[in-house]
Amino acid sequence: MESWTHLNFVAVDVETTGLSHETDRIVQVGAVWFADGVARDRRLWFVDPGVPISAEASRVTGITAADVAGRPRIEDVNEDILSFVASHYEGALVAYNHRFDAGFLGNELGRGRQPTGDRRRVLDQLRDQNPIMDPLVFAHERDRYVKGKRLGDVASRMGVSVSGQAHAADYDAEVAGQIAIAYANEGLLPAAFAYTVAIQKVLALVQEQRRQAYRESRGGGR
Repeated sequence: MESWTHLNFVAVDVETTGLSHETDRIVQVGAVWFADGVARDRRLWFVDPGVPISAEASRVTGITAADVAGRPRIEDVNEDILSFVASHYEGALVAYNHRFDAGFLGNELGRGRQPTGDRRRVLDQLRDQNPIMDPLVFAHERDRYVKGKRLGDVASRMGVSVSGQAHAADYDAEVAGQIAIAYANEGLLPAAFAYTVAIQKVLALVQEQRRQAYRESRGGGR
């Protein structure tokens, strides 16, 4: 059976004004379509968040208020974003640290005109944060005793090299997709996407139990 990573899937990434899904907003969305194990098409959207960009966010992403001044608001481009994803995938989404990216996308892509059809299916998938394959969960398992789980750290260990600017959303999305393909080629992922996500859920639960046990051993409790 051919791995889902060699069929159609889309990797997504966002850059934001900060870390809170409640008070921060998206400033950049990247989406990359993969087919036959190769990045075939990509899109990058700059978005005016309507709120200040924190100094820390600008330091990490390199995106400043000047970069988003005059850009469309998220409600003006959400249909374009959802259409790109819906037209290029067969149900498989990839996002590195998916709870962060999907949390923002699920909140913000529902603003404005409500999508229908396949676009609605994509939005619901993002809102539910499921099913989305997250290479970070597998990185925590594969490299459990190795320091460095940031996207760039894992890409380096897996021999993934992508031309472009780190922390640009389309660049980070492509790296995440390439890591997923590298894991599949290594035999770390099941061939079926549904099985991959099912295993991911179990691994995420086990990893959280490990973290909780560690916190308790350090006297941190819950």
